[in-house]
Amino acid sequence: MSRRHLRKVFGNSSNSTDIVVSDSEEYESDTPRTNSYAVLDNNSSESESESAAAVIEPPIAKSDIDEGKKKEKKKKNKQRRKSNKSQSGLVEDIDVLVREVNAVLGEPSCAVIPEKEPKQNKFETLFSINKKHLNSTNELDRFFGAEKKKHNQAKDKDTLRNQIAPYSEKFKVKGMSMSVNRIENGFTYYCYDHSSDYQQRHKDLLQDIDERQDILESPLQTSLKNMHVEGILEAFVLFCRGEDYNAANMALEQIISYLQFVAHPFFNIANLKTRLEYRIMENRPFHISVLLYSHILSNKACHRTALELAKMLLNLDPSDPLDIMFIIDTFAIRAREYAWLIEAVDWFDKELSVKYLFNIKLSYALAHFHIAIKNKEDLQTADNLLKKALIMYPVALNLLIPATAHKDEKSKILISHPIFNYRAINETYKPLYELIALYAAFLGPRWNEPDVLKWLVRNALELIDKYDNDPTVKEAFASKKLVRQSLFRTWPIQMYRHLCLLKPLSNLLVDGAVPYIPGYEQVHCFNPAPDDDSVNRYKYKDSRVFIMIEGATVMPHGHPTSIFCIIATEFCERFSFCGLRTILSLYLRNVLCLHENAATVVYHIFIMMCYTMPLMGAILADNFIGRYRVILYFSAVYFVGTILLCCSAIPPLMLSPTSMSMIGLALIATGTGGIKPCVAAFGGDQFRLPEDNSRLQKFFSTFYCIVNLGGFMGMIVTPALRRSVMCFGDDACYALGFGFPAILVLISIVIFVMGKPWYRIKKPRDNATLKFVACAWFAFKKRLHYDSSADGPRLEHWLDYSIEEYGEKLVTDMKIVCSILYLYLPVPIFWSLFDQQGSRWTFQASRLRSEVFGITLMPDQLQVMNPAMVLFMIPVCPGGVWPVLPELSSLNKMFIGGILAAMAFFCAGILQISIERSTLQVPGQHQTGIILLNTLACSMELEVMGEGLVLVEQGGTALMTPLPRRTYAIVATCPRDCAGRIMKRHSIKLNLRTVAGMFMPLIIGQNSDDQLSFYFMDPGPFSKSLTGKPKLKVVYIGDTGPNKNVSIEVESEKQLCDIYYVSDAPVDHIGESAYMCLQPGKFAWRANSAGGEVSGNGEGELRAGGVYVLCIRERLGRLDMAVLHAPNPPNELNLAWIVPQYLLVSMAEIMFAVSGLEFSFTQAPKSMKTITIAAWYMSVAIGNLIVILVAQTKIFESRAMEFFVYAGVLTAAMLIFLRLAHGYCSRTMEGDGSSTESHPLLHRHSRALSVHSATTSSRPYSCVSRDSSAASCLGHMERSRTAAWPIYTVVHVGTPTSSTTDKKATTLAKD
Repeated sequence: MSRRHLRKVFGNSSNSTDIVVSDSEEYESDTPRTNSYAVLDNNSSESESESAAAVIEPPIAKSDIDEGKKKEKKKKNKQRRKSNKSQSGLVEDIDVLVREVNAVLGEPSCAVIPEKEPKQNKFETLFSINKKHLNSTNELDRFFGAEKKKHNQAKDKDTLRNQIAPYSEKFKVKGMSMSVNRIENGFTYYCYDHSSDYQQRHKDLLQDIDERQDILESPLQTSLKNMHVEGILEAFVLFCRGEDYNAANMALEQIISYLQFVAHPFFNIANLKTRLEYRIMENRPFHISVLLYSHILSNKACHRTALELAKMLLNLDPSDPLDIMFIIDTFAIRAREYAWLIEAVDWFDKELSVKYLFNIKLSYALAHFHIAIKNKEDLQTADNLLKKALIMYPVALNLLIPATAHKDEKSKILISHPIFNYRAINETYKPLYELIALYAAFLGPRWNEPDVLKWLVRNALELIDKYDNDPTVKEAFASKKLVRQSLFRTWPIQMYRHLCLLKPLSNLLVDGAVPYIPGYEQVHCFNPAPDDDSVNRYKYKDSRVFIMIEGATVMPHGHPTSIFCIIATEFCERFSFCGLRTILSLYLRNVLCLHENAATVVYHIFIMMCYTMPLMGAILADNFIGRYRVILYFSAVYFVGTILLCCSAIPPLMLSPTSMSMIGLALIATGTGGIKPCVAAFGGDQFRLPEDNSRLQKFFSTFYCIVNLGGFMGMIVTPALRRSVMCFGDDACYALGFGFPAILVLISIVIFVMGKPWYRIKKPRDNATLKFVACAWFAFKKRLHYDSSADGPRLEHWLDYSIEEYGEKLVTDMKIVCSILYLYLPVPIFWSLFDQQGSRWTFQASRLRSEVFGITLMPDQLQVMNPAMVLFMIPVCPGGVWPVLPELSSLNKMFIGGILAAMAFFCAGILQISIERSTLQVPGQHQTGIILLNTLACSMELEVMGEGLVLVEQGGTALMTPLPRRTYAIVATCPRDCAGRIMKRHSIKLNLRTVAGMFMPLIIGQNSDDQLSFYFMDPGPFSKSLTGKPKLKVVYIGDTGPNKNVSIEVESEKQLCDIYYVSDAPVDHIGESAYMCLQPGKFAWRANSAGGEVSGNGEGELRAGGVYVLCIRERLGRLDMAVLHAPNPPNELNLAWIVPQYLLVSMAEIMFAVSGLEFSFTQAPKSMKTITIAAWYMSVAIGNLIVILVAQTKIFESRAMEFFVYAGVLTAAMLIFLRLAHGYCSRTMEGDGSSTESHPLLHRHSRALSVHSATTSSRPYSCVSRDSSAASCLGHMERSRTAAWPIYTVVHVGTPTSSTTDKKATTLAKD
């Protein structure tokens, strides 16, 4: 018998020396107990005597205590050696006796007790958890060597190895706990529990999410302090969006450590009988965080640990709710656990038929290949498996072969063959293709190893040869195609969850290869795609519903619906506003009977209010009630204003039209102005940045396109409704023209409210606007009174003086806003030019011949050209559907837009010169002109003394201008025989006193005595109408007398009549009517009197832009002559000459306005986005103010010169803008819900960022810059192709230093 077995029988001899037994077999009170076998040790007399001596020994003196202790220790050691010697002698004696007995009786046969072999459980064998692999530190120690163990780490190894992320300190907050849910069939089911405080915190988080707020509006530090794991998981996503993967890793470690800390004492993750069901909502953070952590560990080259965690998750919930089967083969291949993978796939295939999965099928073949190579076996099994995988998924070949190998001849043959070329891609459903591409991104380096790649290419070539020569192989391809298309039409819900969780890590793990996930914007990391059978014990609110559709899993409540409602709302609002604005000036002049100048002033004040009120709407949205409520409330104000304006145009209501109209216009300006800055910003809130940056740009392009479409439709439909319907005895129905926009506003309100369930609504933050003003005022005062001699050197920026009072964050945001406003300084010049389309350019269009293909267009209708051109050009501009121009920065596009606008006004100036040369120009302030209208049946001569002689044809018109303002002697002479009529006086002379700035119209005719006579009309400018319509004035020459009641009726082709009643006593035998604006075309006139003595009729034709005088002469009580004169001729230049400037200004609008909106939204701080957009709209109001000031001061005598000056000023402004833009430091777009501030979150954790292993390059990788940070080095490495990775294992470890805040990167390499 061995000493170890004897020790079990007799006990430890070392303990026996300290045991003393009295004669009465009773232990002394101060002696320790021993086991029952210790009495055997007392058989030794030597031992007994020594023990007795030890009892009766007198006490030792205090002075000799040290020396006594040493002697006693030596004596005890001697006693132990003697005792062991005596025991060994006893054992030897017993062995001798046993041998003697066996020699006499014979050797006894050994009794064999058959042991029952336990039944082997394959699942337990495959999925048993190896505790040492649960902690990634053990695997890193294998790579880099074990670190020195601190004294406080000398704990039970089993305890440490049973932890995924060991915690170094106890958590003070215990909002969560764990309990046993049930015990069933030998399995123990656990679940996490929430305390009442934790429940309230989680409900607050869900409320914020329901209102679509940024997660960081409830500070992240609060989630960390209270250990709210769901909130930290959302922060993990934000860190990943900002590519702060170190903070993301630490957040996961914090979550896992906390969940292990609060776990049940008997909760053992290594026990195969332990269950933690995912369907219970409180258990999901554990599953999710462990899955994410396993991906990060595998990225650090801790593949064995990642595989162990994947096995653990499959054991905790065998239903695989997160589709661990999609990634477990990747972890196994990376960890080179080929044998385990083969056995696991064989076992799973019996239960679940997993060999149909593309990743399992490919990895299974790859594992067999490595096993065969390792054991130096035949590759036939691996070849057959690979061929079957390629037959089932031929598209995988193109994805697995690297792009660098496509130049090889064999690879060219493969990728060009029908079974592997683009046809394979077309025959594969998009969801399956995206998943195979993701698999290739994960395991591409393993498949691209030289031996593996040769094996892959060889089998693919053999498969091609069999396909071309063996019909059975073609049949196999066809049959597998049907199977493939029947199985993988969409992503399973488990896969959808896995992809949603993988999306934030896409750039880190697979260079962004995770496909686009429909509805991902609405998915939250702590509860992705909940099932219908979810167990919600605490009744947490979760109303999201998922729908499976062809190609992907999406949610009905997502981007498309909310964006549609917002864009539809803006379409109706723009339709209403632009239509109302088009007919407003005519309403002010024709219905309210305002002078044209007064109507122009009212119109521009209305436009100014529309672009000034955005400031109020922005302040309310950003600081008080939010964008949604601002849009809703101001839309209601807008609706009330349109109703009042419509009612003012209904005469039966007996309302004061002027008062009601002005109140209605004020409400409309308030409503539309308050909405303006919020709709675009509210639409931008529906996107999550920066991953939706491209979609945001397309949204702004679409938004502006819809704005122009609404304006285009409004400018066409509303004027048509006004002109086509006659109501209340008028030829134009303004009540309908204003009522239709009111209906559109009501529709927009209904659509906007209906979209609320889908909106991502952000609550207003602190009163940022008031803080902005207070902070700026505080900084200004402090800067003004700052004494550098007493207070030290001046600060770099004047706003820095308020940092101590208001904090660095607010001051930083204010600096950004101030830099944006500084850039906006030249912007009003652009709008001062752009908004002249509705005034100056409209007047210019009224001077052009508007007949196009037989259709006469009105000048106000030409405003439709701008939105129509914008609609056509937006799709081909940057950010459109078919961009033609290259992508440029927003500021560069704004500069180009400004230059295009200046070119448009240069074209307008050239056109204006041509118009002025072909149009009668009004004399200057000290000038005059003479217009001669010949009503005789013969020609005549007219001499203006000192100015010359002019011949006037029969019924003709002569013009002498410009002339100095003075009195002129005029002599008129006609033939004595004038068309058969003998003139009794054929020459006449007079002195004409002229009026400055006016034309002096003279009508030359004959009186009833056949004498040549002059008839004087009122001086006038004879200017063309603002609307471009022809103007007609009726002049009656003769004596009417009392009770004649002569009337002249003018009727247009549309049967619209104007009647002029001639005075009974006209001054100087001439009466003239006011100007009548008629439609271009033919007209008819009729003259009547009460007794019928004066009667006659005729017709004529009017052309657009002409100023006409119809002279009707009476002789001897009857009408003698009717002549139509055109002192200001109709337009001669064709309308096509104005198209180039509209084209240029439309391009300028797209480049300038769309880019400006995008720039305002993306560059502004999140708390001041709306107010920044409001400042953008304020620049429009300032631009209109510039136009009013220039127009009222009348600086320019020539309109062409005005256009040229505008073009020059805008060019200079854009050059200044370009200079300012070069000095502007573009701000990185804030991630949605994130901040540009650093996050001092989790300390005392590992700074390991990433580890990559590859064998495809012999060139080592290194970071060139010694000052590069961990993040930049990581980004460089992650963006590089895997083919360029070294054969080394490269680890990036960031270690913070005490001297600097920059976290440097350390690069280690180990073979």
